[in-house]
Amino acid sequence: MFPSDVVAQSAGPVSSRPEGNKPLSGWKLAIIGNTTKSKAELTKAIMDLGATVVLNIDKKVAACISNKSKTFTTIQWNLGI
Repeated sequence: MFPSDVVAQSAGPVSSRPEGNKPLSGWKLAIIGNTTKSKAELTKAIMDLGATVVLNIDKKVAACISNKSKTFTTIQWNLGI
């Protein structure tokens, strides 16, 4: 059994993440090309998870979201990573 000072009583749902800490906090993502969902829908979903959608690709971008026909390598982006 846990000590009483470790277990907190809560009226709402329990989350393993601290308040405001979203799964993609601090990530930068880019949306490239045509996608099945609108870029506005994707942007909202990405931002709801804590990430930022950027227009310029650089070394700080964690991932690019695209369709199957858009496959790029770091050499094509000239990122040197």
